Amino acid sequence: MKVFIFLIVLAASVVFFANKPHWYFRQGVSENNISISHSGIKDYDFKTLLPDIAVVLKKSVIYKEDYKIRIFLTKSAGEFLFFAPLCRGKKFCLNPAADAVFVAPVFSEEGNLKISGWELYDARNEIMKAAVQAVMAKSDSTLGYFFMKDWRKTGYPEYVVDETPRYLNNELCAPKDEPAYKEFETKMCVKYMLEVLRLPVDTVFKGNYSLESLLKEARIQYCVGQ
Repeated sequence: MKVFIFLIVLAASVVFFANKPHWYFRQGVSENNISISHSGIKDYDFKTLLPDIAVVLKKSVIYKEDYKIRIFLTKSAGEFLFFAPLCRGKKFCLNPAADAVFVAPVFSEEGNLKISGWELYDARNEIMKAAVQAVMAKSDSTLGYFFMKDWRKTGYPEYVVDETPRYLNNELCAPKDEPAYKEFETKMCVKYMLEVLRLPVDTVFKGNYSLESLLKEARIQYCVGQ
């Protein structure tokens, strides 16, 4: 009987913390409906991130000032998978049940923020992309976001944040077997849809377009003859 009660309490605790992460991530900063929470990441001033996130979000036509954007930075792989169990192998991922986006293990090294396993990426930019992904989920129904293709979930934040490019546009015609290059491809497809085809964002998210066909068209647009 005691074991049964223990299991019930344990299960209830798991459900509670999974859906109420702010009870676990007790440290953080917030401003104007944007919050960054963590469970004890030292030697970094997260307040410096808030203005940059706000600027990026305002670049997105789907962002609304009353959206509450909650970003949780994990410290370990176990922590990340507990709160975002379907997100193994990703830098960040939305948990619709918690109405928040979780970032893979984050640490500070010599004043620079890094994501464990993704050290070659700029962690600040990745956190901004996570915020854009949270906006995408809020602009659509939870079910609609859940069924959205991963390349759209990746490409739109890449396009909005528009960090210093790792690849030039004409490198779209020189495919590379690199994770960052795959993200670059999704960004260029979203760019092509919005800037060349002039499609509305809703169509970018839900339209009947495949990544493969868009890549063929985008390569003609951006790199033929260059």
